Amino acid sequence: MRNELRAGASVRLDGEVTYVGSSSMEVCVRATSIGRDGSELLSGFTCFMTMVARDAITDRAARVHALKPETSSEKMAAKRGAANAAEKKVAAQEALEDVPPSVSEIAIVHDLFRARHNPAFSGANWMSLKATKFESTKLMHLEYRNIHRRVFGGLLMHKAHDLALCAVSVFFGEPMPTLTAVDNVAFRHPVELGSLLHMSAVVAYKHGSSAVVRVVAEVINPLTGERNITNTFFLTFTTRRPQSALPDLMPQSYDESLIYLEARRKFLATNKVAASAAQ
Repeated sequence: MRNELRAGASVRLDGEVTYVGSSSMEVCVRATSIGRDGSELLSGFTCFMTMVARDAITDRAARVHALKPETSSEKMAAKRGAANAAEKKVAAQEALEDVPPSVSEIAIVHDLFRARHNPAFSGANWMSLKATKFESTKLMHLEYRNIHRRVFGGLLMHKAHDLALCAVSVFFGEPMPTLTAVDNVAFRHPVELGSLLHMSAVVAYKHGSSAVVRVVAEVINPLTGERNITNTFFLTFTTRRPQSALPDLMPQSYDESLIYLEARRKFLATNKVAASAAQ
């Protein structure tokens, strides 16, 4: 998010396919709004969507047409798309669920450990990740269905944003902080009608006047009690309050340390994508 999209302003959306793999493609979408003077176009946000083609009969991956970039800007976009695809593969291979933190990340955790055991730390302004937690559980009604008679993915994103906003507002001490970035959103498990959607949000990482909120969405079968994680969202917010007035985050366990490091990775990655998109 580069500029806030004002309510009531005219918004223009444009996008194009920027990169194509064998069965997937990257689509870049940009939103611009009319400036305060009525003529200037303000860039609101840029997002990159990965679309996957599936065979309607076998439900397996289906090949998509190749993309032939011609202009210099198209070639640059294709190069950026290929880099994004490669980084996603690396990130999946280095996921903290499967691979230990890097040497530099272990040093960060150790520095936090030392700070927490410093005698001067007891009077510091800090919060544990657990202290920032907000939760909600909702029944998925028929009105939320999509054309496949499952819950519309946009509803999950909306609910995740609202819960994240609650958590970060209390953390910042500000009622309406600004959303500046949303990390990759992957729908891992369908949410069926009649199921329960349980969401939990924690402020997982803070840098300067920005904070990353991690929202885990679980779908629960009310008949069997079976639980499946359908999404893990990472949303970045900024505040207008001075940095000196904001609390620091302090992981209290190994689990919280991994959440902290994962959110830090997301923060650095979204900053890198934003810088690339601005070129």
